[in-house]
Amino acid sequence: MSKTDFDNIVCLNANCPDYLLKNNPRIIKKGFNARGIRMFKCTTCGMRFPQTKGTILYRRHITEEEILVICQLLAYGNGVRGIERIMYLHRDTVSGVINDIMDHAEAITDMLITSVGLTQIEVDYMWLFIKKLKRNTNNEIIDR
Repeated sequence: MSKTDFDNIVCLNANCPDYLLKNNPRIIKKGFNARGIRMFKCTTCGMRFPQTKGTILYRRHITEEEILVICQLLAYGNGVRGIERIMYLHRDTVSGVINDIMDHAEAITDMLITSVGLTQIEVDYMWLFIKKLKRNTNNEIIDR
C-alpha cells in the first residue's frame, strides 16, 4: 500500500471531532494485528482500527482475490449455491459478501471496471442479478 492509500484512512468513530476527515495528520500507524493487517490510531479520540474497517474486507476470512472472483461469478450469472460449490465456501459467506458488495456499490463498480476488466454491461448485469437475489431472499423471509 502506498502513501496515497494511507491518505484515505479516516476515523470512523461518529463521536470523534475528526470523523471522516480525509488526509488527517492525527491518524497514525499503530502496528499490525494478529492477521498481519495494518492498524491505525486516531490520536484525537484514541480509537484503534484496522486498515480494512469500512471496506468490504472488514472481518472477512477470505482474500480480496476471492471476493473479486465472487464478483466475476455474479457478473456471469452464477447463483449463490453455484458460487458456493465453485469456490468451496459456505453459503452464508457468499451471501455476506453479496450484502457487503451492495453496501459498497459505487467503489465495487469502479474497481470491477478498472482492475478486473469487466465491461459496464457485465457490471450492470451483476447488479440486476444481485437485486433479483435480494428480492427473492426478502420474499422467502416474508413467506415463512
